[in-house]
Amino acid sequence: MQTLRARFSAAAETYDDYAAVQREAAEYVCRQCVDWAQPTRILEIGCGTGLLTAGLHRAFPAAQIDAVDVAPGMIEAARRRLADADAIHWIVGDVVTAALRESYDLVCSSSALHWIRPLERVGQLLADRLTPGGVFAAAVMLQGTLGELHQVRLEVAPDKPVFERLPSVDSFRHLLQQQSLTRLHDQQQQMVVHHDSVERLLRQLRDQGLTGGHFSRSAVPLNRGELARLRKRYQERYATTAGQIPSSYEVGYFTWRR
Repeated sequence: MQTLRARFSAAAETYDDYAAVQREAAEYVCRQCVDWAQPTRILEIGCGTGLLTAGLHRAFPAAQIDAVDVAPGMIEAARRRLADADAIHWIVGDVVTAALRESYDLVCSSSALHWIRPLERVGQLLADRLTPGGVFAAAVMLQGTLGELHQVRLEVAPDKPVFERLPSVDSFRHLLQQQSLTRLHDQQQQMVVHHDSVERLLRQLRDQGLTGGHFSRSAVPLNRGELARLRKRYQERYATTAGQIPSSYEVGYFTWRR
């Protein structure tokens, strides 16, 4: 957790420069909230730089929003984005252990829940905090995200697997079913971002703070030779005819009611 907090705080100033996928995901979640909820109390899990928070505040100007993130740098960036929003309570910390209101009629998140380990803590949070009839809406990064990078990494360093895999769509649905939530809307979408080079892709992931979690790290880091082979193989296998380097994201959208 400390590593993740530090990485995201350090990336707060550059995160939005490369957040096309995360921005689109936040906009989708916000539309789902508007379609299915009429909240007065909102809990946002992993607010980051405030991409979803801003949409929620515009859509529900009278609602009280508790926006939580583990990274102080991200909270500061979000505060600056929404400096005039008095109805937002910014909370730095782990959402599972943070001092929260007793209940919320909307719990939402975009591109953040997969960082909570173990994932069952999300289910417990919903059980504890989501009101009967309340809505849960989220975008979650799923297995297959950065699939090209993970495949090449495994090939060049098979003895250095990453600690964990992202959740599957079925495992996340099962988590919600265990809390007796009812499905309102689900969708899985693949988004592909193109980069000028493999080096640029890796730099952008670092500048978003995405290299500090269990999904990208192993017990022993790659050495220089392995990194060089990774870049070469990625280029050879996946470069488009125009020389662009793709990176794929599998995004699951979940809107459920308690």
